Amino acid sequence: RGSYRDSALAAFRRVAEAYLRWPLVDDHTRGAAYGLGESRFTIALARVYDLLASEGLANADRELFLQALTLTQETTDRCRHTTCGNHNTWNLVARLAAGLSSGETGLVRDALDGWTFNGVPRYGLIHQLRHDILSDGLHWERTPGYHFYTLMALTSAATMLANAGVDIWHAKLPAQMRDDGRDLHRAYGPEGGKCLKAAFDAPFYATLGNGDFSLLHDSGLSNLRGVWIWGPLYELAYQAYGDPKYAWLLARIEREYADVPGRKYPHLPMSLQSPSGEWDFVLLKDAEHPSGHFSLAEDCSISLAGVHRQGCTLFPVAGVSILRSRPEEATGTAVQMFWGPHSAGHQSPAALCLDLYANGRCLSASPQSAGYEDPLHLTWLRSTIAHNTVTVDRRPMIPYDRDADTIWKTDGARGIASDGVLELFQPEGLFKACRASNEVVYPGVRLDRTLVLTDHFVLDLYRVVGAGPHRYDYAMHILG
Repeated sequence: RGSYRDSALAAFRRVAEAYLRWPLVDDHTRGAAYGLGESRFTIALARVYDLLASEGLANADRELFLQALTLTQETTDRCRHTTCGNHNTWNLVARLAAGLSSGETGLVRDALDGWTFNGVPRYGLIHQLRHDILSDGLHWERTPGYHFYTLMALTSAATMLANAGVDIWHAKLPAQMRDDGRDLHRAYGPEGGKCLKAAFDAPFYATLGNGDFSLLHDSGLSNLRGVWIWGPLYELAYQAYGDPKYAWLLARIEREYADVPGRKYPHLPMSLQSPSGEWDFVLLKDAEHPSGHFSLAEDCSISLAGVHRQGCTLFPVAGVSILRSRPEEATGTAVQMFWGPHSAGHQSPAALCLDLYANGRCLSASPQSAGYEDPLHLTWLRSTIAHNTVTVDRRPMIPYDRDADTIWKTDGARGIASDGVLELFQPEGLFKACRASNEVVYPGVRLDRTLVLTDHFVLDLYRVVGAGPHRYDYAMHILG
């Protein structure tokens, strides 16, 4: 142990000395090539210092390391994302980590409440918890992948603050009711207290069946069991809340990944197989958990607005309806419709898009690319015809109906509210049904879709009404 600590100290000295010499690159990074990497670097710097300082440091080492942590203010000041997005979330957690590890309480206040640099105000974590985790529990960027990527940062913040005597795990923060001035999305209210726990709960009910997610928009997470790649999110959530469904998920992950090739440390949880597992282990109180329990057949509410009833789920703020027949069975049929706004850059123009699950797997296909630099991401993923909805006059929906020069378009940048309207959510009766419409994404054209689900079939009723002649293309991409 002593020799390992000596090696860690020697390596950290070299990193800290180098960091103090490195210049700002492109006026916002120093230790990494891009902004998110810089935030992760700063958090790692703070965590390593915290671990080493726990057993005492020589004065020269302490001074050196604190100088490096102080210098991170220059990069957290300059992060180019300052409001609602995941980039700012990670930047705020970096500021928080530097403040807590160094004892600079001003940095902690900055991270929670925000601050102003060069005349530009930055939102803090309190805003993000009140506004950016929606009132139905999902993250406002509306993809499972970015939900968990952001939740990874918020989990880190909650863990660090708990160790400092501040409990945001259980805090009931009032839902935001109005624009703070530069909000990136329009989801406000309803009145009431919101808790971080909802962000851990919602993904269970956002699955189609057997844990499978829709791959609509920018998400590569196909199943809930893959959440381990973001570290010990649900181990820490179970420590905080004791919810049996979290234990159920952890048990499922261990069971289904027990013999996965390349599992380097079979005696450790899957979440510690991730790159940060070398220090995440110090956060865990227990190596084992009970088997837990979860069933989609049990009714519940999700945060202030989410509804789960008779095996069907409504996320009225995100704009997602999911119907499930025989929800207690992994082979039951499920159908999902997305009808929410196009308010985030990680979304594709796919209003009223359908996803279908049956016989134990997702049958509908969402377009994929090799990454954001792949030309197909703009020309295919950001087209409407690539999705299971209707294309009008061979053009993508708003905001990709013109000037398709970036993959990050949003309706807000055009001053347009592209929200659809929920017309029906019927989880009970002889059949289950949902209906939604949109009159914005194609001006002058009304899109109106109804899904009916029974134990034996799915009925898709898609009505399109427009003034004058138009070409309508109904696309359905199904896995062969």
